[in-house]
Amino acid sequence: PLSRLGPEPKDPITLAGYPSGLPMKVVEDARVTRVREIHLNAQVDAFGGNSGSPVTRRETGELLGILVEGGEDFEEDPAAGCRRARACRGGARCGSEKILRISAILSQLGGELP
Repeated sequence: PLSRLGPEPKDPITLAGYPSGLPMKVVEDARVTRVREIHLNAQVDAFGGNSGSPVTRRETGELLGILVEGGEDFEEDPAAGCRRARACRGGARCGSEKILRISAILSQLGGELP
């Protein structure tokens, strides 16, 4: 089902997807950090490849939107000759991912929530 009510900051959300070619990953400890008309920002442990993943209200499973943008996921480790997952150590964009709201998608398609 689609969410009829907009989320509020700190609301718990869930994301499920297949990041970076890995098996399915479900993130259940995510939280909304900012609510805007077209998109939400949230603290979500997401990676490249999660774009398009559904984001749902944790308590009800209602669809809030889809993940569309996030921060840098990996950083070079020249000493090891590889790339490593970037660890969040705080800061303005730490954990900030952008979620396109389902209401904005429906509006662009000329529809509205049932």
